Amino acid sequence: MNTPVNEYMNRTLVYVQEGDRPDCALRPMLDLGITAVAVLDTDHRPVGMVTLRDLVDKDHLTKITEPASTVGELSTISIAAQIMGHTGYHHLIVTDGSGKAVGMISSMDVVRAFAGQPPHHPSTITKLSRATDSRP
Repeated sequence: MNTPVNEYMNRTLVYVQEGDRPDCALRPMLDLGITAVAVLDTDHRPVGMVTLRDLVDKDHLTKITEPASTVGELSTISIAAQIMGHTGYHHLIVTDGSGKAVGMISSMDVVRAFAGQPPHHPSTITKLSRATDSRP
């Protein structure tokens, strides 16, 4: 599928900063109905991800998935699917040409793209996108 990732990605990027405790991501996940939050450095470059699965095991509250698994915003949905299949991750951080995080794409976004359905993101994320800062 030659559709670019940027047509299906969620442009509202919820994230924590490198050095934050990973469990800081739990409240935004629960409030927004999402299952992954990017971990970004001070230059807005991805360094990892915190997933709900990472936080379920209390022994792993300090764990983040590293390194970050990314896909370029102009890459195709097929490339995103290949990366997800290879890594087993359900989310990829989307980066621009300079390597900065600009969004997130989920496996459900990829499925919708292959099925010819329009992009759809939780309404809580849509409301958040109206804010100037989407950081939790």
